[in-house]
Amino acid sequence: QIHGVQSSLPSGKAALYGEVNTVANFSNMLIRKYAATEPTVSLGGVSTFGGLVVTSVALNPANVVGGNGSQGTVTLNGPAPSGGTVVALTSSNTAAAQVPANATVAANATTATFSITTSTVASSTSSTITANYNGSSQAATLTILPPVSVSSLVLNPTSVVGGSNWQGTVTLSAAAPSGGISVSLNSDNTAAQVPPSVTVAAGATSAVFTGTTTNPATQTTAHITASSNSSSQTASLTIAPSGSATYRSAITVANPGGTTLTAYQVHIVLGASFDFTKAQSNGTDIRFTASDGVTALPFWIESWNRATSSASLWVNVPTIDSVNGATLYMYYGNSTAASASSGNSTFDFFDDFSGGTVDPTKWTATGGTWSIASDTRADGTAGGVLHGVLSARQALATSYTGTDYVVQVYGKQVGGRMWGVGTRVSNGVSNMYTANIYDDLNTTKNLYLYTWLNNPSNSATLTLGNAAVGTVSPNIWYQLMVKVHSINIDVYKNGVLQIHGVQSSLPSGKAAIYGEVNTTANFSNMLIRKYAATEPTVSLGSLSTFGGLAVSSVALNPANVVGGNSSQGTVTLSAPAPSGGAVVALTSSNTTAAQVP
Repeated sequence: QIHGVQSSLPSGKAALYGEVNTVANFSNMLIRKYAATEPTVSLGGVSTFGGLVVTSVALNPANVVGGNGSQGTVTLNGPAPSGGTVVALTSSNTAAAQVPANATVAANATTATFSITTSTVASSTSSTITANYNGSSQAATLTILPPVSVSSLVLNPTSVVGGSNWQGTVTLSAAAPSGGISVSLNSDNTAAQVPPSVTVAAGATSAVFTGTTTNPATQTTAHITASSNSSSQTASLTIAPSGSATYRSAITVANPGGTTLTAYQVHIVLGASFDFTKAQSNGTDIRFTASDGVTALPFWIESWNRATSSASLWVNVPTIDSVNGATLYMYYGNSTAASASSGNSTFDFFDDFSGGTVDPTKWTATGGTWSIASDTRADGTAGGVLHGVLSARQALATSYTGTDYVVQVYGKQVGGRMWGVGTRVSNGVSNMYTANIYDDLNTTKNLYLYTWLNNPSNSATLTLGNAAVGTVSPNIWYQLMVKVHSINIDVYKNGVLQIHGVQSSLPSGKAAIYGEVNTTANFSNMLIRKYAATEPTVSLGSLSTFGGLAVSSVALNPANVVGGNSSQGTVTLSAPAPSGGAVVALTSSNTTAAQVP
């Protein structure tokens, strides 16, 4: 009726409107979209339809690993007419999931099934599967997963006595698809046997298998491998000869510093209270475990002397609790055991110079001539030592670099007047702290702590401290130990604190063996370990007869319970208990929720 033009109001609401004394009724108010030209409609002829529509599409399974198939089922709301009904099918992601063009519902049937194929995918993806019939449609989502891989293999325990069983747990990167996944198993050592495979059930992510062992002549290691879909994981199992450990002593580690320590190297000193006759003459049968009596701990025997009833050992303890400390076990008494002492496994850095040549993966020289020579080492044994010949301020720096650490080394002056230890070393010899010991200053202060800051010259930037440490003779071994922590540098000679220096200029760096003009010196057993403000203390428990028994497994049934109900635990030993039985200690990490005897 009216066409008006006005630009003042570009947008706004719609409304019902009236003015003074208006009274009106309104019905069916609607707002619809505008088109400049309205669509037109034409009505076709009448045809018989029957009311059939697609009511659902179901997929089984709805999640598949790419490359596997799924089955779809389309359902109508009534029986198909004579001749059947053709339902069109589509996939929204044909690269990942493929469907046939259609599925035929047979005459008088209400459903039809169709196969879905999938392709391998790099990451989880999805495709919408749609069924269309006479204007009606239904859809379902299919999730296509990347190939399931083996993500971990855990052995329990990791150390057993020959003849005992153990368990392995295989874990997948995702839940196993319909039909489950078979994971191949292999052992590279006949002392450990595994089944050919283990099946992870559909919908599960892990499976447990049982392995067996035979009794080896000497301690050996088997590498167990689990493989599936071109992926694999390997874990190590240590097998000790049956009866290989005759004695054991409990070692209590106290932590007076009150700060939890991790991967910390604990020093254990054995003296007259330890019966050295129960172990091999050189201590090669010594072994350490965690408090479970099974988990082997890395350790290094620094010295072992049955004649003087003295020994120095270091053990790398995974965790020393801030309150409860830690409990270890030391095993010994196996006359056929080979040495398991390993400084490389125990310390953050270690070199005993037994390799015949200077290891380029561990050391970088800043001048000087460095080689391996034969000598009587600091512990009295014959073997390789590092031999350094220096013509100026020169150093041999470690591959290790850190902030707070403890470096220890034995040195012996062969020629010249001094040798030393560098800490927080960077930029060759220009930035470092050095602890220098002199063999020609015996009547005065003969141990010095220097700072070198951007200084390649022969005169130190600062002297942080000095001390008179008594006679220092050539061709005699002395130990220097330097603890660098925060802004502090503490220098020890033969284990006794001599100098405390403070300097904040060098926050981190490498450690080094150091010398100056005409220095010729030998070095033995260089190690770097973690620093603690207060060192843990160690006490050795009484000897007990052990007989080779170890806890080989703990099983819980059930492993999941509703609070207030109970579960049953079964502890299994590596061999039969002796006369009188064997008492196995039990603990719960959460005594509020679970209590054990």
